[in-house]
Amino acid sequence: VTVADTDQTPIVTTTGGTTNYVGGTSATTIDGGISVTDHDNTTLASGTVSIAGGFQSGDTLAFTNANPATFGNITGAYNAATGVLTLTSAGSTATDAQWASALSSVTFSAGASATPGNRTISFATSDGTKTSAATLDTVNVTAPPKIATDSGSASFVAGDNATSTPVVIDPGLTVTDGSSGTLASTTIAITGNFHSGEDVL
Repeated sequence: VTVADTDQTPIVTTTGGTTNYVGGTSATTIDGGISVTDHDNTTLASGTVSIAGGFQSGDTLAFTNANPATFGNITGAYNAATGVLTLTSAGSTATDAQWASALSSVTFSAGASATPGNRTISFATSDGTKTSAATLDTVNVTAPPKIATDSGSASFVAGDNATSTPVVIDPGLTVTDGSSGTLASTTIAITGNFHSGEDVL
């Protein structure tokens, strides 16, 4: 029996889950449980993370190598026009474990005006010759609440608190949320010229 030595294809395994993201908030990790294996290579050359479905302008994938002990020499470059994050290891020296850590740390973000809906995120790696089959996760993007004012002003006559009449600041204010019919909380703040002990909301 002659056993031929052939190049094996890398394997990327994701959790296959869904990550929720609210537009305009801080970037969120897509999948913290990704694993990478290659039966005949202990190091790999490159990888890609792509928004394979539902891509919208402003969607961003990011990777930062803040710890070379964890991520090796892997670096990332994002193409905002195509939604593809390309990861590379110079000299193909990053280990399978470092590739797993790198893919597991990739984040997704979008602006406050992000279009709601699912984004299909595809992960793959390459040993320089063969590329793994793409494996998928989902990011569910929801729109943040929006407050619209009438951009007017209100007049208040200062005086004794017992006799001064409070005024409504903005009777035409509206609140909308394209993703939910209910909200949890809100904040109204005096952000300029506040006088402690005098101004009251």
